Amino acid sequence: MDLYQLRNQWNNIDLADGPEASRVRELEEKWRSSKVSPLRDRLFRITVNLVLISFVGLLSIVPFAADSPEMTIACGAFFVVMGLLNFYRALCIKRVDLTAISVKEALEAVYNIERQRLICRSIGIAAAIPLIIFMAMTFSNVYGPLALYGSLIGILIGGCIGLVINHRTTTLLREMKSQLQD
Repeated sequence: MDLYQLRNQWNNIDLADGPEASRVRELEEKWRSSKVSPLRDRLFRITVNLVLISFVGLLSIVPFAADSPEMTIACGAFFVVMGLLNFYRALCIKRVDLTAISVKEALEAVYNIERQRLICRSIGIAAAIPLIIFMAMTFSNVYGPLALYGSLIGILIGGCIGLVINHRTTTLLREMKSQLQD
């Protein structure tokens, strides 16, 4: 029997009618329509997006280099460090194959991912708070008092975006742990 015949036999297997069969068919339909995405892959995409945000942040600070080189260097260092930390996290998430390891190892991997996220988040918050204050002061000194209000609005918007990303990541990790513990 070759692979082609085996695949045809597998495709010809039919489920008996019943509630389980309808549920399986519904899941197959969702899978075919690409609505089902593994949680690990979704977490990986969020982390890769954080790397891209760091890169965009690095590029967005370049126009201010002439007005405040100190702020540009500080912001550049922050975005490079956060980009590298998130890149490392993305690699660690991608390396985890939850289907090839035992449940205990998978839970340990999820807890390690969560620990790395908390460390990265703590470093980001600890570095961002003084940087944000420095940026607000620099903008108000260089561009006038109206720039301070723009900085405050930017801080609020950035904080809201950060809370949404944190909520999504925490929810995904919680779902991963609950699925593994069932």
